[in-house]
Amino acid sequence: MNLLLHESANVERMLKELLETRYRKLIKNVTKNQKTPSGLLTNEETRMVETFTDFTKTYHKFADDLMLGQIQITEPDEAPIRIVVKTENASPSVSKRSTIRFLKSIPAIMGADMKSYGPFIAEDIASLPPQNAQILVKQGLAVLVEVS
Repeated sequence: MNLLLHESANVERMLKELLETRYRKLIKNVTKNQKTPSGLLTNEETRMVETFTDFTKTYHKFADDLMLGQIQITEPDEAPIRIVVKTENASPSVSKRSTIRFLKSIPAIMGADMKSYGPFIAEDIASLPPQNAQILVKQGLAVLVEVS
């Protein structure tokens, strides 16, 4: 292999690595709602980030509304359908639990049943002993999810 072909292959490999690294950093910033200074981006990257940021914000709002049962989905020529989050116990012998959705991240906790739960991040769903669920809801760290 002559030297020119070898160097050309190295440049192509380094360019791919650079672009992949930039892509991962941009996705990380967008998903964490961090602003990337537009002076550090190409014009094309700036437009893509703005579009993706708008999509991310809109989707998170949709997901939050859906979890709160505030979304109405309409099918063509049909009445609105209300979505309610429901879960079922695997068997009647399972002990009573409360299902909650976390609003904030928390470290692992010790349950009333002496089992370890977590850690949890915002938007996680968990089934915990009722005593623990009530405390987390009162503290504003979680909300109760309807179970039937």
